[in-house]
Amino acid sequence: MPQTLLPLLPDGATRINDRISVVRQDGTWTYFCGVDPIFQHPEHETESFRMFTAQLVCQDACKQVDIVRAFGVSGNSVKRNAKKFREQGTKGFYQPRQRRQGNVLTDEVLAQAQERLSRGASRRRPSRAGCPR
Repeated sequence: MPQTLLPLLPDGATRINDRISVVRQDGTWTYFCGVDPIFQHPEHETESFRMFTAQLVCQDACKQVDIVRAFGVSGNSVKRNAKKFREQGTKGFYQPRQRRQGNVLTDEVLAQAQERLSRGASRRRPSRAGCPR
């Protein structure tokens, strides 16, 4: 017969669900399963917060709505973090974000655009100098 867990909470803990709670003390968040600490991170370290809450969701230790209620974050951010955890694991939260690179005007494209402007084309037309149309 399975034994039920008593809802044990450390002093000052915020309950996430029946098993998981969190305490913020001296600039550090500490997560507990019952009265046992299971993870800790500095208060302002958002990468660790996102990684660990996503891990809790992905391991079915709590539901997405539990994270939303306990921390006041958006449901979309919890879903996004859970997806990142499933696809990339913990390393996905600590890698620099990939940035899009802007359009680069090469010397060749600039020369084509200047040539079209010199022939009297509108500014819109030379701006499409790099376009195949």
